[in-house]
Amino acid sequence: MNNQEFQPAENLTPNQIKKQSASPRSYKKLIVVIAIIVVLLGLGAGAYWYFTQPEPSEPVVCPQTAIQCPDGSYVSRTGPNCEFAACPSANPDQNQAGCNTDSDCQNGASCMVTGPIIANQPVHKVCVPKGQVVPL
Repeated sequence: MNNQEFQPAENLTPNQIKKQSASPRSYKKLIVVIAIIVVLLGLGAGAYWYFTQPEPSEPVVCPQTAIQCPDGSYVSRTGPNCEFAACPSANPDQNQAGCNTDSDCQNGASCMVTGPIIANQPVHKVCVPKGQVVPL
């Protein structure tokens, strides 16, 4: 039988079976391929991280101006567009509407007594946004 002819493995003797061991050259190729894959994965992860980061926002500095509201209080400029804040009395549902408890107020406002408290006289209560000072 010729060496180039196909022989089933059962017919081979141990001397005829040669172990196919990987050559050092094939190990080097494998290492190079793995290294390239690792580098490409690292570059991909870095690119993903870079492009998914939010844009850094520059701090906004508003002019130090204020306007006087109809109730005598003052509001200044706020927010990223430096717009004047709403006057406390601009929303009658929160400021000038009567209330009995905090649950009668909207948007987290509190029901507070305004004006003097006089015996045998009705108490005037209004909804006041959190953080606003109420003159008596």
